[in-house]
Formats: sequence, C-alpha cells, structure tokens
Amino acid sequence: MTSDKRPAPSLTDDLHQAKALLAPICSKSGRTAPLVLLLLATIWLAVERLRQAVQASKSADAWKSSEAATLAKGRELGIDPRPGERMPDYRARIAEALKAQGRA
Repeated sequence: MTSDKRPAPSLTDDLHQAKALLAPICSKSGRTAPLVLLLLATIWLAVERLRQAVQASKSADAWKSSEAATLAKGRELGIDPRPGERMPDYRARIAEALKAQGRA
C-alpha cells in the first residue's frame, strides 16, 4: 500500500464535485441545483470518502482479528511464531516488521 501525499479535499472541492454530479440532473431545466440538494450531495461525498477510509483501515488490520489470520500474516511475511511465544508478542513482532516495511 503506498501512502498518498495529496491534500485532503476541501469543502470547496466537494462543492465543485457535487455541482458536477448534479449538473446532468438539474441543468436540463436550465436551472442550477437547489442549495439544499447541493449541500446533501456534498455531505454524501464526504461520508463516502470516510466510509472508504474506514474500510481500508479494517482490511489493513484484519490480520489481528484472529489467531488464524495472524498466523497467515506471519507466514506471508516469513515470520514464524517462536516456541512458547504468546500471541500478543507474535503480533507485536509482525507489527514491527510491517512498520519496517512501511506497511503499518
């Protein structure tokens, strides 16, 4: 996963995008979109962006959800559990390896 260094969209960006989304619907009558509709579309864009961020975060942390998922992530990274190692310690080693790779 690469880090994206673009600045987060501003309210102005969202308003412009919402206006563009509504243009095909509202401009047929020669009018601009009502302010309330424009604001609702703007909110929808922001909520959708937040939903995508949460979903990406969930999948990134899924390896911590169960012992089987942790063992699978360890195998993927070539990190085997040490004999007698507790799961929190094993997860910490995996997290360190991911951090060292820039994936955490």
